[in-house]
Amino acid sequence: TVRRVLGISPEEFDERFDDFIFEEFGDLLGHLGQWKKLHQRAVKALAEEKWQDTLKAAGDAIEIFPEYVESPFLFMATACSKLGDDNAELNGLHEYWQNGGYAPEAIWLLANKLYHRGRTTEAIDVLDSLNMVDPFDVELHSTLGDWLLEEGQYTLALTEYKVALAMEPHDKAAAYYRIANANYFL
Repeated sequence: TVRRVLGISPEEFDERFDDFIFEEFGDLLGHLGQWKKLHQRAVKALAEEKWQDTLKAAGDAIEIFPEYVESPFLFMATACSKLGDDNAELNGLHEYWQNGGYAPEAIWLLANKLYHRGRTTEAIDVLDSLNMVDPFDVELHSTLGDWLLEEGQYTLALTEYKVALAMEPHDKAAAYYRIANANYFL
């Protein structure tokens, strides 16, 4: 029971818990209904390919509840992409990732965009974080190894290549070549 374990009455526990919830989430709880409507509006706008409406609704939803990273950030990135605003898409994906977003497809997209802009160190960090979400992706380990090798991080590249080989890739010759190439630089 609450009394035996915590040394307080259940009523006191409820009161303290309510105080804690209000202190931590009071502002959000007061706007949760509005957030839900904005989120639904963003979903609808996205489905109808109304990109400006998607941006507005998703942006407003993020202002209310920025910790909910999954859909609003991705909705914004998609809308920016469709509107041809590559910089805004990149920024949205980066913000999504920095706030804890972890959808593999979005993380891959972010890493590739960073890499193709010459921001290899950042791309490596992003791709490395994907290892926590999708550790059995041979392409992930191979690509990460390639980027690490380009940056002169030969030991880390070799590790990624060995992991890729251990997963029995379809193209073992390429995996062995990558390992040999990394060893050449060591």
